[in-house]
Amino acid sequence: MNSSLGGASLEGSQVYLGLSPRDLVLHFRHKVLILFKLILLEKKVLFYISPVNKLVGALMTVLSLFPDSSESDWETLDPSVLEDPNLKEREQLGSDQTNLFPKDSVPSESLPITVQPQANTGQVVLIPGLISGLEEDQYGMPLAIFTKGYLCLPYMALQQHHLLSDVTVRGFVAGATNILFRQQKHLSDAIVEVEEALIQIHDPELRKLLNPTTADLRFADYLVRHVTENRDDVFLDGTGWEGGDEWIRAQFAVYIHALLAATLQLDNEKILSDYGTTFVTAWKNTHNYRVWNSNKHPALAEINPNHPFQGQYSVSDMKLRFSHSVQNSERGKKIGNVMVTTSRNVVQTGKAVGQSVGGAFSSAKTAMSSWLSTFTTSTSQSLTEPPDEKP
Repeated sequence: MNSSLGGASLEGSQVYLGLSPRDLVLHFRHKVLILFKLILLEKKVLFYISPVNKLVGALMTVLSLFPDSSESDWETLDPSVLEDPNLKEREQLGSDQTNLFPKDSVPSESLPITVQPQANTGQVVLIPGLISGLEEDQYGMPLAIFTKGYLCLPYMALQQHHLLSDVTVRGFVAGATNILFRQQKHLSDAIVEVEEALIQIHDPELRKLLNPTTADLRFADYLVRHVTENRDDVFLDGTGWEGGDEWIRAQFAVYIHALLAATLQLDNEKILSDYGTTFVTAWKNTHNYRVWNSNKHPALAEINPNHPFQGQYSVSDMKLRFSHSVQNSERGKKIGNVMVTTSRNVVQTGKAVGQSVGGAFSSAKTAMSSWLSTFTTSTSQSLTEPPDEKP
């Protein structure tokens, strides 16, 4: 896996072959947007699942939602900023072997996989970012998220555990299969348990900040409904348009473009409230937003800054909010479990009572029929048989 990511880069969206945003939405449902926002905030996010292929697949699929993900390559970064003295000594001992490889593709058994999106050349006009160094499109994509100490580590071995607490690491999106990583909760802001589609956010303030707005819930529900309705379409199979993989990525592109455009509006408090005012405030303090904001992006003037799913509050929004609360809060999960258990017990009790009452009624009916049959037979016999005659 190291060599596949550190060697020759793939062309365009080939790097995302085998990654399915449809499956991600079907599995995480409304929580997909929370994952998206966690990475926008450059938080320390740890993905946990076994085996490795499921781990890397889930992590990279989330990253593929960021534009221009469908037109980008992932190149190996130089992780020398993370090297400790022991690693440097080993590299000096093996310097002869190191010189045999190009600088950007040196194999390493001790360093993690670190990848960085870089826009691919094509029909889209790309301009080198003045600060990020990335080739940006007219909207300033891709965002400079995985730069300046924010790392993408699709798989971490146990011996790389120290990197998560390294002072030079601002944050990370990392994957692990060893349970020891999950137990060290102080090293991360959020743990994503892929198997259970569970996102554990340790800080209550961060949980509050990421609580989806009504417009966000509508957006997530829009994705879930389209993917769910088309899941059995034999002609779709993840490669079609509406409800397909590229369609989902396009929806996230629309979302982030509108969000960026909203931050440039002068009187934008009402507009930003649909995205989450506290979230936007926190995002503006991140490295990726400051880098983006350092350049001019005139093309965003043509983008509608309003949330794609703004609108008046309705009864359906209340249902969405209740459903989200039940699925994501601890109290909601307990209430949900109690409701499911109670419902199951009521059904089972009803069946038992029904069987008991039905059985008793059936037995009584049989006994009555038998008695009536006997009575009728004996009566008929007394009427047909001639009386005994005495000799």
